[in-house]
Amino acid sequence: MRTIVQCEIDKIIKNKTFIGALIVSLFVLAGILFLGFYYSQLQGHYKGEVDLYHKNVEEHTGDFTDQKVREILINYIDRRQSTDADNRPSDLFSWEIADTFFPIDEDITLKMNAANEMYHS
Repeated sequence: MRTIVQCEIDKIIKNKTFIGALIVSLFVLAGILFLGFYYSQLQGHYKGEVDLYHKNVEEHTGDFTDQKVREILINYIDRRQSTDADNRPSDLFSWEIADTFFPIDEDITLKMNAANEMYHS
């Protein structure tokens, strides 16, 4: 039984269609992985986003109180309004706090963008 299976596997591997499909599959997989890594958060370290994340975590370390949440959100909105959209780094720590504590039925991003436009006009 083992020899039959081995013989069939050898026949499949020797088939040129199988080899071509395997090569194409490897190229597609490599392309997907390349694009995934290229556009992922791993590129954030070029803008100093990783340092910003650690700075925010260290700055807001301590008891998790309502006052601490207010401070995080105020700092997040101030930073967002003080930088233009093209140079604005991704602040994952503050965004997750904002996503958790801002009301779900309101789109706070639209309000922040409107406030940002008023601030820069």
